Amino acid sequence: MIVDSVKKVDVTNVIKKLHVIFNVTSDRALSTALGLSLGTVGASLKRNTLPWEGIITACLDKGISLDELFSIEVQSQYERKSTLVINQTKANLDVDQPATTTNVSTNKASYLEIDKMIESIMDEVLAPKNLSAERILLVRKSLRPVLVDAALEYSGDRTIVTAVARSTISLV
Repeated sequence: MIVDSVKKVDVTNVIKKLHVIFNVTSDRALSTALGLSLGTVGASLKRNTLPWEGIITACLDKGISLDELFSIEVQSQYERKSTLVINQTKANLDVDQPATTTNVSTNKASYLEIDKMIESIMDEVLAPKNLSAERILLVRKSLRPVLVDAALEYSGDRTIVTAVARSTISLV
């Protein structure tokens, strides 16, 4: 169990808040609510420490904010914006577009561009190999997901996707 003391945290205030949050009146009941042995909270109060592991796991299980428990004011909320970066055409290179429903047709067009590029790269790389038709279909089926990942990762850069295709084909 992790038990430590922190000078900036008012231990008695945190324990009082835990009593209110878990709706208990005694330290023994709080220890049980935190999933600890009966005397842990009382012993922690005597040492002016907190049973961190029990507090953190209990708060995570109950969905209690640790910021609220320790009276921490959050300065800013971080927003994750999902973006999709695809090189659509040679006319508009490196255009960042958020993945929303308003630009579904644009995303569809860019996916079709990537698909056409991957097809032409596979034709270019597989043509000199003189493989049987069955083998070409098998290689194309295996190579397509690798090239799609490379195209999305490198913003549709044809040179890099071609290099990935050539290096993958050399393993065949």
